[in-house]
Amino acid sequence: MTMVRRRVRRIALLVLTVSLLLPALVSCAAPRLADFVGETRTEEPERQTKKAAEKPAPTTRKRDVDMTEYPFPDIAGSVTLLGERTNVTEEGLALEWACSGFEMALETEGTDLALRFAGNHVNYFKVIVDGEESPARLTVTGNSEVTAVRDLAPGTHVVRVIKDSQPDLHGGMTLTSVSFNGTVLPHPKQEKSLYLEFFGDSIWAGVGALGNQGSSPNYGSEISATVATPYRAVTALDADYNITARGSIGVTRPVGDLVASQLFSRLNGFRDETPYEPRRAPDAVIICLGANDPIAEASAFVEGGKALIRQIRDTYGDGTKIIWTNGMFSKTKFIDEIQTILAESGGEEAGLYYLQMIYGQNGSGSKDSNRHPSASDHEKNAELLIPFLREILGLS
Repeated sequence: MTMVRRRVRRIALLVLTVSLLLPALVSCAAPRLADFVGETRTEEPERQTKKAAEKPAPTTRKRDVDMTEYPFPDIAGSVTLLGERTNVTEEGLALEWACSGFEMALETEGTDLALRFAGNHVNYFKVIVDGEESPARLTVTGNSEVTAVRDLAPGTHVVRVIKDSQPDLHGGMTLTSVSFNGTVLPHPKQEKSLYLEFFGDSIWAGVGALGNQGSSPNYGSEISATVATPYRAVTALDADYNITARGSIGVTRPVGDLVASQLFSRLNGFRDETPYEPRRAPDAVIICLGANDPIAEASAFVEGGKALIRQIRDTYGDGTKIIWTNGMFSKTKFIDEIQTILAESGGEEAGLYYLQMIYGQNGSGSKDSNRHPSASDHEKNAELLIPFLREILGLS
């Protein structure tokens, strides 16, 4: 009986020890990035307002824990904006262009992190916390609040949110606030020495990059701007960027009411008519246009293309290199015309270059294709573009 009592006491002691240690082990767990699609959080009706000097205070709302809501216009000076045309309006952060977004530093006592959006259609976002990318994209549907990160551990973190979709024809997407339990830390943008602008159509926007050539190219899940050639290039070259691109647009063919030259001249694309007044000139503009222009309008394409070159030169000056790639749907469409545009505008002596990229789906490169480049195609095209940019820009 004495031996049995000793064993019972040992088992009871072991159970007690585990119960005491378990909460500490759980609290040390890594943050769980949102591995779901567009979870919507319902806002509590009552709000407690914190006092702050000179400007509207953030709002504290009761969820699982107290979370402070920071209106984006109020914290814009403390975060890094991603995309040279990305800008802050009275409503919030205008997320118009592919791969636009923001990066912020925060200190938390342990929290979820929620993002509130205003918009009209489905958009996709990638969320990266301390260099770790969420296993699934965040899906945002119109006016909603979604949880971007769950169970963020106490401490200091850097959160990056990147739009993975192309511009919206019907009003755009705006990030109006960020909510979490903690404080925003100063994290202003550190300008990089290299700046690249990609200007084009659905190929640069990443339509079809995930392989599904579905019937909803505007907002379908087959889009991934971060998989496409432009974002691969700017990541590899550590460059600031803007991806000024929209599916279906052409030099002569409009989408909505805009042709390519009109889209280029607007800060916010289809959202409003605010003129684009660049803060800095890019080292290079890489154009992918021609796939959507009617082949019967070849002469109009050439004249429109030369006017577009002049527009870019007038906007940025002669120091910006211009590279024009083929449309990638066809082995022959407008290739001669593109090279005519460049030659008659001054050619390589004037900093104008042609770069041939692959065709077809899945990197076949052997025949005409009416399909957008796949992720594999974009990877191969980035492998062509990156060394080309290094060479003409004199990068090490």
